[in-house]
Amino acid sequence: MKFSDEQIRQQDEAIAAMKEQMSRLESLEQSLRKALENGVQTMEKHGIPQMKGDLGNIPAELAAQIQEAQAEARREGAAAAAQSPATAAPTTSGGSKRKGVVRA
Repeated sequence: MKFSDEQIRQQDEAIAAMKEQMSRLESLEQSLRKALENGVQTMEKHGIPQMKGDLGNIPAELAAQIQEAQAEARREGAAAAAQSPATAAPTTSGGSKRKGVVRA
């Protein structure tokens, strides 16, 4: 079977259109990954341990990144809570525990 010049041209145009669409999809994916990374950084900054929503509808790699960010945020939140002055043991000043000491 011989291909005409018109058929070859049409196929070349279809391939070029597919390449252009793939390029747009790759750019969109990069933008989404960047937005996710920024969101993860914001979560970590504010100690937000969970994102709401169904992770089943996104690529497994991105779902794994979200889950890792959640785990990291939980670890950082627990570490920050452990260092919080509110949870620290109360301290006393100098000789305040001594009986009979009068302070002016």
